[in-house]
Amino acid sequence: KEPPQYFELQILLRNALPNVEITTLNPRMAKSDFFGSKSPNWLSDIPNYARVKYSNLYPDVDMVFHGNHRLLDFDFVIAPGGDPKRIQFQVQGAQNMFLTREGTLQLQVQGVTFELPKPSGYQAFDSSSARSVVDARYRITGKSEISFQLAPYDSRRTLIIEQ
Repeated sequence: KEPPQYFELQILLRNALPNVEITTLNPRMAKSDFFGSKSPNWLSDIPNYARVKYSNLYPDVDMVFHGNHRLLDFDFVIAPGGDPKRIQFQVQGAQNMFLTREGTLQLQVQGVTFELPKPSGYQAFDSSSARSVVDARYRITGKSEISFQLAPYDSRRTLIIEQ
């Protein structure tokens, strides 16, 4: 059976704050050009950035997008006192979703399976580059809802959940 030519899968953040500040970080030397079929749609000399930060997506929770080879990754940065339980996802378009034994989230859409690797969590120590690992997992909380499940961590220190 041939996979479908087109389908839509959306992973939305639930209950995020409406007035999020978006900041570009780490400018790159490269510029991009985008040319459409009509000249009014052409864009040229567009700056590139290594990271884009969404500040206060939830109270004391930021989200940072960054490239990882050819993939787009994102991290949640939970400030001291922030609540990672506020981070909730709504999946639209998947007929099925389940967790593998390894912690990968699998989303099935019209016979095609998409995988989100198991998240990882850590807290950095202030005085060094050493990290304290915090076990992070996806948790399916409803027919189309997902959140994070975390091992105990120090809520007085910044927590990073990497995806």
